[in-house]
Amino acid sequence: MQKQRRFSPERIALLRRTPLAIPFIAGRDAPVQFCHSERTLMKNTIILIISATAIGAVSYWALTVLVATQGVELSIHGKIAMALGVFFTMFVGFGLMALVFYSNKRGHDEAVYHLTDDDSAGTPDA
Repeated sequence: MQKQRRFSPERIALLRRTPLAIPFIAGRDAPVQFCHSERTLMKNTIILIISATAIGAVSYWALTVLVATQGVELSIHGKIAMALGVFFTMFVGFGLMALVFYSNKRGHDEAVYHLTDDDSAGTPDA
């Protein structure tokens, strides 16, 4: 008599691609081990929670500042200074991102990684 399967072969193939399926495939007696994808999932979840909390806190702070400064009028010089500050901040941000993409596309980042391949590189001779 053939042993009865708990899952169909299609279901097992689907579970093998799922990061949280290790206990289901291994069986009940096998020790549960965290694989790389489960650790990555936990790290990403923690980062997502921290980021959402930070965004919520900054949004709450911005809303309280907006309500507190409701009656304040900005002069024309203040508006010009604000516009220039926003423009140059965006200009620097776009410029730095363009340099990152340019550096990656031209292979300048690879040169740094190849220098670290040799463990003795950068260490003084004894």
